[in-house]
Amino acid sequence: VETAAAATELYVSSESFVYSNGTYYYSFIAEEEIDYDISFELDFGMITGMINGTDITWSYSRSNDVLIISGKGEIPNYQGKWSKRPWHVYREYVKKVIIEEGITGIGGAAFDSFETMKEVMIADTVEYIGEEAFRTCEELETVVIPDAVTDIGEYAFDNCARISEVTIPASVGSIGRGALLHASNIKVDSKNLTYS
Repeated sequence: VETAAAATELYVSSESFVYSNGTYYYSFIAEEEIDYDISFELDFGMITGMINGTDITWSYSRSNDVLIISGKGEIPNYQGKWSKRPWHVYREYVKKVIIEEGITGIGGAAFDSFETMKEVMIADTVEYIGEEAFRTCEELETVVIPDAVTDIGEYAFDNCARISEVTIPASVGSIGRGALLHASNIKVDSKNLTYS
């Protein structure tokens, strides 16, 4: 398995695979500083990386367009700095996002404008969904907010008009302005003392 790593002081604005003398190489254009590592394994068509300073890793499968976030801790806030999201260059291809057990929060704008994403699976360990976390995910149809979530930030799911149903669990005590703007069929758990 060929593996490559990009320097952690560079920002990848575009990327491609290059084949030379029987070997594949990962090619990227570097423009500014980033705070993540990137690597890939050709046998699986998988691109993987780690957010520096955290215990969070991510992987993107080219074969099925699934982005998986795993590890422990909170996904950072990317509001106002979209291009620094490690998975930013794949936003036009990702169909499904899986946030695995151990992740405790989804930072602002983490998946904002993932135009082709249809489904997001959020682990039961997630306690908050940040502002604009999934804003303008226009193809998003399926999302289940887990029972551990207490806060949903402003415009978290704004402009996600294809979401056919979403249930606010009993644990949610704060929903920011416009968090579910344009979503239809919003239900609230009858045990929710704040919104039921």
